[in-house]
Amino acid sequence: MATFDNNVLGAFYSSGVSLGLSGNASRIQDELLNGSFASVDPAIIPPWTLPASRPYDEMLQRIFSSGPLIDLTDPRVNNTAGDDQYKNLFGLFTGLTKLRELATYAEENSGAATRTTLLQNRFEGYLEEAKSFVNGLEFEDTTLLYGLKTSSLTSTVAFPKDPKYTTPFHYSSSVAEVRTDPIANITGTETFDITVVNSVETKVINIDMSQVSGDLSVDNITTYINSQLTANSVTSSVEVQRFNETSYGFHLKLNATETVSFGNASDSEPGIYVAGTNNVGDYSSGYVQKFDELDTAAPNNAFRSEIETSEADSAKAIAVDSQGYVYSVGSTAGDLDGLANQATNDAYLRKYDAAGELVWSRLLGATDDANGFAVAVDANDDIVIAGNVMGSLSATSYGGNYDSFVTKFDSTGAEQWTRQAAPYANDGALALTTDASGNIFVAGQTYSEIGTGVTHAGGSDGYLSKLDTDGTLVWNKQFGGTGSDRATAVAVDGSGNIYVAGEKDGNAILSRYVDSDVSQTPDWEVNLGALNTDGTVTDIAVGSSGNVYVSGQTTNAALSGSIVNAHSGGSDGFVTQVVDSGGSAAVGWTTYVGSASTDTVNGIAVKPSVGADEIYLTGATQGAVDGGADATVQDAFAMKLDNTGTEVWVDQNHGAVSQGGNAIALDDTATSIISRLGLPTGELPATPPSEILSLTTLRPGQYFSIRVDGGVTKRIEIETDDSLGFLSFKINRALGTAGTSSVQRGVNDSALKIEAIDDAVVEIIGGPDGFDALTPLGLREAVLYGEPVGLVEDAEDEIASSIFEMGFADDMSLLTVHDAGEAGILIDNALREIRKMFRFIAIGPEDKDPFAGKPQIKPADAERLAQMQGALGAITGLANSMNITNQMRSQGQTGGSTQNMLNIIT
Repeated sequence: MATFDNNVLGAFYSSGVSLGLSGNASRIQDELLNGSFASVDPAIIPPWTLPASRPYDEMLQRIFSSGPLIDLTDPRVNNTAGDDQYKNLFGLFTGLTKLRELATYAEENSGAATRTTLLQNRFEGYLEEAKSFVNGLEFEDTTLLYGLKTSSLTSTVAFPKDPKYTTPFHYSSSVAEVRTDPIANITGTETFDITVVNSVETKVINIDMSQVSGDLSVDNITTYINSQLTANSVTSSVEVQRFNETSYGFHLKLNATETVSFGNASDSEPGIYVAGTNNVGDYSSGYVQKFDELDTAAPNNAFRSEIETSEADSAKAIAVDSQGYVYSVGSTAGDLDGLANQATNDAYLRKYDAAGELVWSRLLGATDDANGFAVAVDANDDIVIAGNVMGSLSATSYGGNYDSFVTKFDSTGAEQWTRQAAPYANDGALALTTDASGNIFVAGQTYSEIGTGVTHAGGSDGYLSKLDTDGTLVWNKQFGGTGSDRATAVAVDGSGNIYVAGEKDGNAILSRYVDSDVSQTPDWEVNLGALNTDGTVTDIAVGSSGNVYVSGQTTNAALSGSIVNAHSGGSDGFVTQVVDSGGSAAVGWTTYVGSASTDTVNGIAVKPSVGADEIYLTGATQGAVDGGADATVQDAFAMKLDNTGTEVWVDQNHGAVSQGGNAIALDDTATSIISRLGLPTGELPATPPSEILSLTTLRPGQYFSIRVDGGVTKRIEIETDDSLGFLSFKINRALGTAGTSSVQRGVNDSALKIEAIDDAVVEIIGGPDGFDALTPLGLREAVLYGEPVGLVEDAEDEIASSIFEMGFADDMSLLTVHDAGEAGILIDNALREIRKMFRFIAIGPEDKDPFAGKPQIKPADAERLAQMQGALGAITGLANSMNITNQMRSQGQTGGSTQNMLNIIT
């Protein structure tokens, strides 16, 4: 049996509990006396009145211990006289106390920095648990909100404005550092056309740079172009654009009744585009780089555009369309260009013009994990991307493990269709290409049958699939042995022959298939040699006269064919030429690209020319492939070979951080007077898609729901052709007279707003995991409270006083000390709100206070009462908590101390 130490009272009186009017006296006056006269069952003991039994030095153990945040079996929450309202409230309070410990540890403990990710993961899990718990609570005559009370909700995603609400304009890239200086690489002999179309006619205006008066500066070129436009009665015009004090370009002011396009340049030359990755891990970022002047001894770095988000990014593939627009594919863990990322990683597609200006970005819209590995452009300039994805991309797809996906977009970025292959085990699409008819050929790896009619040999197999232009499967082919096999590259020649490169039984393999042959057997297959440990086949390109070129990485110094440049040791990149003779093929030569360190060739592109193929490579080196200093970490490089495999030039990008070129694309007309002026080809302004699927990461079948005043739950499901305006219409239909939905149009973009009116309560409810439409719309789960209408002031006040707000936000975090401090403030507010809510339930609103309006206690008396009431409270609290403490001890918790007794009334 527990005994009582009389020294407790002495310690209590001498410990500073007598705090004066600003301390316990005012508290006794405001709370304890009122509470003592309230009709509260003595068996109801709030957990904040119990002795602390959770020492600080055990905080870390509690933080990382298993178990839920909110434990309704905890002895501290069971003193409720059988009232579930109190039990839920007390359980939430004790849970939030644990959450506060977590925030405190992250903010104050110097060792927390090494556990940031673990702390954040635990914090996010606890917040989800608390949110779910609070949203499921029901109280009599009162409401507890997880967030703040609000009558409206506005999307945080910015949607492009409808073109009819804007005056179109376009900015060029930067082309000059000094406004009056001549623009580089323009000779004055170039010409190009500006085509202007209005509702009446089409005008083609020739721009002849030899007619520019004075130097070829941005000012003089602007003056000349405007004179030509005015002479042809064109309303659109050009202005000089000052980006900053050392950056100038052009600003096209386009009349709303005219479309403008640039083309028919007199000069053009080839260029290559490289997709690569900077740095590694969480600090990685993707980039797109352009090189031109390819026929010189050293290429010109025309531009480099970084893919910048706050999270890890990569650029894995690249392609060019017939108008010179460039498309890169990769993955990102962050939000991208205003698109809300729902996944751990999501695949992206970005479009650039030939001057390096971003035209648009798209995210696939995965909700778990997705990676983009391949991109190709068909004859209609539609873009097809492929990769792998975890989880379902539509309501009709199976999902499960990692699956191959293929998605087709039009040139405006509007998704046309998505196909997700979902066998029983992991698989992924690693490469793709298209033929002249728009058929799509996908190569990849699978750990089971990729579909019907094929056989899994064991381990991983390579596969080749043909899809028609609508994404319908035409046939599958699958190959491999019992080991690790895969198809990593695919290409189609002008005759429709399909070349597949990959790895089979540890060897580099090149096979040719005939489209019309539905059998699983290739037309021919060539073994290029053993790849050895960590060796891989990376890419393939078709040249002239049946030449096919394969790239990769190997430690094998004796791959098939005559050796042009010898192996340098370690792991080297390689390029092998294979000559297709029709019914058979043979290896011509192999050349190695390397240093004494680790090197790889990741991408290859060819400019075909009979007897003079030009071969372009990109990759990475940890040494020096340019004969200079070794890489600090790892450098990206670009290289040109002639048709014999001999190096023509190499450009190694020496830097302080790791870099690597992952893919390469060639455009025969990449650079011209148009791109040198920083201008795009094609029509301006480009008409953006109106479908909301193309403006967000939404996918068809995702949804959220609306419930009004506790009534029927109505689903708002996203459909393929929904626009932002039509989505707003569907929301209004669900709201009825309880609220409104509208598109809020800003200066540059629009937002979606949902508002409750006329005292209605509108619940915004998210869809299930993987199919929630709120996040990609920039919305969140919420309860909206319409402003009361027609009520007297006292009634409005009574309603307001019955709602308690925890004030939690979706972006609460422990990632930095500042974030942890902010989170702690919000948790403290929530704990206060719970105590206020308990008082409301136990005593009633403030105007029901039995002491309301009565004379206040004198300060001196309050001081003495504070001491007496504190001492009595200590004794009473100790007596009430003896059994509780014993229960805690029986569960392995630590007992109270003299100091802990002070927590009874503080």
